Amino acid sequence: MLTNVVSTALHPGVYDVLALLTAFASATVIVLIRGLHATEHTSTIFAAQCVYGLLICGVPAWVQTDSLPNGSWWIIIGASLCAALGQLSMTRAFRDLPVGEGSLLQMLVPLGVAIGGMALFGEHYTAIELIGAVLILVGSVLPTFRK
Repeated sequence: MLTNVVSTALHPGVYDVLALLTAFASATVIVLIRGLHATEHTSTIFAAQCVYGLLICGVPAWVQTDSLPNGSWWIIIGASLCAALGQLSMTRAFRDLPVGEGSLLQMLVPLGVAIGGMALFGEHYTAIELIGAVLILVGSVLPTFRK
């Protein structure tokens, strides 16, 4: 509902299925990170994530380096440092958070992206998309009231 796929007269496509699979993979990663904290340090888990990410993205990134404008490297380095700090914080937080709470926090990511789209790019959302955003918030807040 947040992305308004059904109201565009298009049927959900391969990217929608990919988004759904990514959500399930995200939940799986939270469970795995939590389990790894029993035997591994946060920095080791983060380093493994970086190595596997580099293996997946390194070659395509290396092939495209000549097409970047001169000042882009500073932006890329800054964004990388911000992403690393955020990922380290999340990985460390998953050590202490119950899996249910961690997955609820992950569910807020699409809402954050939508708000960023509104604030930074002037995107506008329909009523059905706003209802989807409210459902995400309600679904994330209600479990905190349960014992």
